[in-house]
This record gives sequence, C-alpha cells and structure tokens, in this order.
Amino acid sequence: MFSTNQWSQQVLIVGETVKYKDKRRGFWPIAAGVLAVATLGGWVFYGRVLNPSAAVEVSTIAVELGTIEISVNNSGVVEFGGQQTLKSPRDGTVDRVLVQVGDRVPSGGELITLRDNLDQQTNFAIKPLEIREQQLSLANTERKVLEAQDDLTIAQTELQRLVQENISRESQLATLEATRREQLLNLETHRQKLAEAQQKLRESEQEFTRLSAAGSQKIQTRLAELNLDLERENLTLRTSRLRVIDAQKELATAQQKLLEDQDLAQRGFIAEQEVQTQESAVRSAEFSLHEAEVAVTQILLELEKLQLQRGTIEEELADELETAQKEVETTQESVRTVETAIQSAMFELERTEIELDKFRREPNKEVEEARKAVRTAEGQLREVRSQFNQERLQLEREQITIQNTQEQLAQNIVATPIAATILQVMVKNGDGISGGDDLLTLGDPSQEFVNLQLSTLDASQVKLEQEARVTVIGPNAQMYQGLVHQLSPLAISEESSSSRTSGQASVPATIKLETPTGSLIPGAQVSVEIIVQQIKDVMVLPIEVIQRDAPRPYIWTVDAQSQVQKKTIELGLEGVTEVEIKSGLEVGDKVVMPPSEVSLEPGMVVAIAKAEEPSGKGEEGSEK
Repeated sequence: MFSTNQWSQQVLIVGETVKYKDKRRGFWPIAAGVLAVATLGGWVFYGRVLNPSAAVEVSTIAVELGTIEISVNNSGVVEFGGQQTLKSPRDGTVDRVLVQVGDRVPSGGELITLRDNLDQQTNFAIKPLEIREQQLSLANTERKVLEAQDDLTIAQTELQRLVQENISRESQLATLEATRREQLLNLETHRQKLAEAQQKLRESEQEFTRLSAAGSQKIQTRLAELNLDLERENLTLRTSRLRVIDAQKELATAQQKLLEDQDLAQRGFIAEQEVQTQESAVRSAEFSLHEAEVAVTQILLELEKLQLQRGTIEEELADELETAQKEVETTQESVRTVETAIQSAMFELERTEIELDKFRREPNKEVEEARKAVRTAEGQLREVRSQFNQERLQLEREQITIQNTQEQLAQNIVATPIAATILQVMVKNGDGISGGDDLLTLGDPSQEFVNLQLSTLDASQVKLEQEARVTVIGPNAQMYQGLVHQLSPLAISEESSSSRTSGQASVPATIKLETPTGSLIPGAQVSVEIIVQQIKDVMVLPIEVIQRDAPRPYIWTVDAQSQVQKKTIELGLEGVTEVEIKSGLEVGDKVVMPPSEVSLEPGMVVAIAKAEEPSGKGEEGSEK
C-alpha cells in the first residue's frame, strides 16, 4: 500500500518523465494521452486500494431452480373450425334467406334458396321425352347396323367359300367322288344289315306265334283241371254249409229242450238225470256245429289255393308272351334303325351328287354374284353406321344438356357442409347474384383456431403439436393454451402492390385452442407465443449477471472478506431473459449483480445492498 506522500512522489516522477519526453519533438499528443490515463488510473487505485473504506455498493441474487423457454412470438387472426364463406354456385335470384346471424344449423341444413326462370324449368321437363324418343331411334338404327354387319359377314363368308372352291375345284371334285363311292359302299352295307334284321324279325315273330299257341293249349288244359277242382270244392262247400245250418238248428233245438228240462226239473216234474242227458245232447250238437264250421273253413282255404294256382299259371303265360313280344319289338327297332340309316345314306348320296353336278355346271357365276353382294352389304353398313353416329352424338349432346340443367336445379338450394353457426349474411330476399358472389359466412364454434404467418426462420423451429399460448391484445389480457395444428411445408411470397417484385416469404401456420373459449371473436387479432424448446427444474440466472469478456463465461461472487471474485461457469440453454447454469454453482448460491457505473475487479471490496422484497414475491416465483 502507498502513503499519500508516496503517491505524490509517483505522480511527480511520472510528471517529470512526461516533461522529459515532451521535450522531444512530435510526441506531445502521446504524452498528453499518457498523462490522462495515468491520472485516471491513480484516482481509481486510490479509491480502491488506498481508500478501501469507499466500498462499491452491489446487490446479489440467489441461484434458483426454474424453467427456460425458447419461444416464437407472432400475431394471428381468430377463426372458427371449418370457417368458410359460401359462394353462389351460379347466376340467379335469391328466393329466400332461411337463416340469421347467430343461428345454429346442422350439417346439410338449408341456408338459402335460389330461383330460376320459368322457361328453363319447362325445357327441363320436356327434355326427358325428347331423349327417350332419340334413344328409341338410336336403338332402331343400332339394330340396323347389326343386321348390316351380319349381312356383310354372310356375304364375305360366302365369297370366301366360293373363291376357295373355285381355286381347289379339282381337288374338291376328287374328294366328292371319293365321298360318293364311300356313301355307295355304306348304303350297300346298310342294306345287308336291313336284310339280316328283317330275317331276324321273321324268326322272332314265328317264335312268338309258336309260344302263344303252345302256351295257350297248355294253359287251357291246366285251367280246365283247376276249374273242375274248383267246381268240386264249391259243391263240397255248399254241402258243408248245409251241414252247418243243420247243426245250428239241432243245437238250437237241444238248447231249447235243455231249458225246458231245467224248468221241469226245478218244478219236480222230471228227474235230474234227464237234464244231464239233455246237456250231453247240447254239447254233442255244439261239437257237430264246430266240425261243420271247420270243414267249411278248410274248403274255403282250398278254394283260395286253387285260385292262386290259376293266377300263377296265367302270370307265367303272360311273362313268356311278354318276353317273346319284347324280342319282336327289339328286332323291329333294329329294322327301323337300319332303314333310317339307309334313308340318311341315300340323302347324303343325293346331296353329294347334286354338289358334283353344281361344280361341273356354274363355277364363276356364283363368285361374281357373291362379290357384288359383298359390295352392296358394305355400302349399306357404311350408310347405317353414319346415321348411327349422328344420332348418338345428338343423344349425347342432349344428355349433357339435361345433366347440366339438373346440376343447375340442384344448385338452387345452398346448404351448409358442416354443423356450424351463421357468422355473417351478405344477401337478402330478392337480390340478384352472379356465380361466385359471397352469400354468407359460417363456422363451428366448438373448435377455435388462430391463423398466423411465420417467418421462414421462425418456421424452421416450429413443429406440429408444440405448445402455444394465445393472448388477446389489450389490457387485462387472458391467456389460452393451444397446440400447433397445421404448418405449411411451402413458404409464400407476398407480392408488393407497387411493383412486381415479391416481398418477404412467410409460412402459414394454424394454432388450435385446446378448449373453446366462447369469448374470442372470429377475425380478431391475438398474440401467439409458440414454445419451441423448454427445460424445467434447472438452475437459472438472469442474462445480465453473466460476464462474457473472458474466454469462458463467469459471474461475480462475494467472499468472506466482502471482496468480489470471478467464478467460471458452464452455460446451457439461453432464453430471452434467463440462462441455464449447467455447472459451477449450486442452488442458493449468491451471485453479484454487476453495477452499471463501476467495473468490478477481483479483490474489490463491495457492500451488499439490502434487498427490498417486493410484495407478492412468492406468487411471482411460483408463477414463474
């Protein structure tokens, strides 16, 4: 430390040195500058070192945990979900406006009806009849085209056939001759088969006649024997039935006599033995009746057996005759088949002979007639095709006309594409409108969006689903939370109105509010803050505390002797007003706020100013 005298001596020595140097020509400005710096340094050294009682007053700030954010700020315009201005689909007149501003309408609800002129509606009603008539005419012409095509195909086929026949006539004649010979041989073969079948048929008929005669005689003999047996059994049956009747009468008489004897015995007129004798007579009569009935039953069974034998004999005869008859019919069918084959062979032979005769007589005349027929058919086909194309074009024009008219009539009703609220109505009943004129504006208040234009630099930091804060511009502004909903991949350049040069490019973006506010007005300007980067619960300090005049950033701290010292720190994410401290400090450490009027130096004595804690500090800290 220097005393006052020592400091004066140093100043004197410096002054003398300066004076000595001033004697040198050309160094006066330099000497004056050195003198000024030395004087200022002396006063600073005196104030800091020789006069430590004059300590610099500084304030400190504690290191706390906080949140660092990097955001993009812009302004935007509020818009409802699906907000759009419906335009007139065509020229016309407003018939009725069905809604008012503020009305809530469902999706597809009618908003405005338009009116057409009467002539257009009348023409639309007549057009379907005209189109139906043209369709019928077109169908008739199409049928004619098909007929002409068929005629041409037939003519061409015939011509080709005739030309081919004319080219290979000799070969065809030889082929036809060979075919004729084969047909003659085939005919002779069929005739031989016919003779064999007829011979077999005669033999079958003779066998059938023989079997019919022999079988008839045999059957008649056996039937005669059976008939005699039947007559004999019938006589026996009648006799047995008479016996049954006699037995029944004897039984009845015996039973009546038994009743009388029993009555007399009860009265005592006859003895009991006589009654028993009569009972024996009754039992004898019953036995006789039973034997007679059994005999009748046996005779009936014998008659049935004889009748069955007769039926069996008749069936055997019928089977033999049926077999012989089938053999005859089979042989007859073979004869007919052969006869049919002979007729077919004769027909084929006759046709082959006709073709041979035709080949020999008029070969060239048929070819010329076929060529003429082809030319005629081609001309008719061209004519009907031309007529068909003209009618089809006319029908297509009419169909397009009626389709356009239908679309125009369907456009008479303007409906909402979404469930929305009417925001503005630009027309009234009776207004004349042109296609593309604005009719009304609507939107869905259940969804609120903010449209904004970002610079290309800001847009490069923004991503979908990032948090955003929307604030109404003005006093007592309320903040609403939202998310980045849309971000255009294309930057748009706005052309200047005064020149053809394009202005600064911007990127359209849309913010969607998380919850509809119910208070934001569509079209209103709002402030938008998009959080592009955020870290929480980290050590933070105000940016003005950080010193950057050294290779590494540092801050000032106060030691136990109230002297300021440098402390190197490592910085992290930097926000607008605060910066993250990654290392070099701990939560709660005191950091000096550098004064603006004095530059701090290591070892400088400072006095820490008493902090005035503002009211509501806790609330501000928690809110931060």
